[in-house]
Amino acid sequence: MNQNKRENILFLCLLIVICVSGTATYYAFRQDDQRRARMIAETPAQVIEVYTSRGRGQDIYRDRTTDNIRITFRYKVNNESFTRTTTMNKAAGMAFTVAAPAKVCYNPTQLDEAELVEENRKCGV
Repeated sequence: MNQNKRENILFLCLLIVICVSGTATYYAFRQDDQRRARMIAETPAQVIEVYTSRGRGQDIYRDRTTDNIRITFRYKVNNESFTRTTTMNKAAGMAFTVAAPAKVCYNPTQLDEAELVEENRKCGV
């Protein structure tokens, strides 16, 4: 095979990988949007624990340190209590502290499908 054919094959393979990755990312975000759209009901939440974990990784150019916030929270729907733990990046997780007001958006047809959100955020969007 000559050099030009190799470059064309390599380019085609790279293009296929990019298309497959883009499609997978699109469907992941779409599925998350659909899940959030079902969570139209809201109830107050009680933040029980906030834990920050630090991870080390590497991106293309340098070593990276990432902080993840693990939040344990409790909410009640129809006198049934649910306790959940979620992990957020530092920017999103900083909005939550123990005993601070928060709320849960949940799916009224599947009560354990829920997401902890800031009090001013609207559910179902």
